[in-house]
Amino acid sequence: MNKDSFNQLTTCSKNPSIAQLNKDDLQALIYGACFFASGGGGPISMALQFLTKINKDVPLIQRQGLNPDEKIVILADMGSPDAAKEGRGYTAPVNAYKTISAYIKEHEHKDIAYFMPIETGAVNSLIPFFIASQLDTPIPVVDADPSGRAVPQLNETLLDVNGQAICPAAVASDTQTGKGYRCSWSDGEFVSKIFYRHERH
Repeated sequence: MNKDSFNQLTTCSKNPSIAQLNKDDLQALIYGACFFASGGGGPISMALQFLTKINKDVPLIQRQGLNPDEKIVILADMGSPDAAKEGRGYTAPVNAYKTISAYIKEHEHKDIAYFMPIETGAVNSLIPFFIASQLDTPIPVVDADPSGRAVPQLNETLLDVNGQAICPAAVASDTQTGKGYRCSWSDGEFVSKIFYRHERH
């Protein structure tokens, strides 16, 4: 986002590099991201369904406001638009965040300070805002992504070009109350998996 566009948002008095995005702002983000992604990064119909689940403002932070010692996680959603229409797939992204957050807390003794989308696209530009909105205190979303466009594979991001490891990474299922599932990292009622830098056998 350029400076003029950012300045039109409602910025934080304590930190001018942070703006609060409301539901109207996020709807504009969905349509703009869909246009720039040329349809990649998830269908607009699915993004609008996620938008209905967002009920609070979410902070957007410019990169110059980042603390270099803090932890960023990159977030993405993979799933079926038909499943979303049936009400499935809304807790899985949050559960993946809970899993990787618990892992980082245990192994690196750090909290996650920022979110970032994996790519430009209707769904995946929105997903960090959606996850942040489901938390008691929303985590700021960085005004950037490591792709600059929609990408079909992780090896097509700038992270891979620069030799940045994508692991540890986490995937998770929706919450399955009463089914006997239990995440070993967060103790939630869902299935999750951590992928390590060197897969353990």
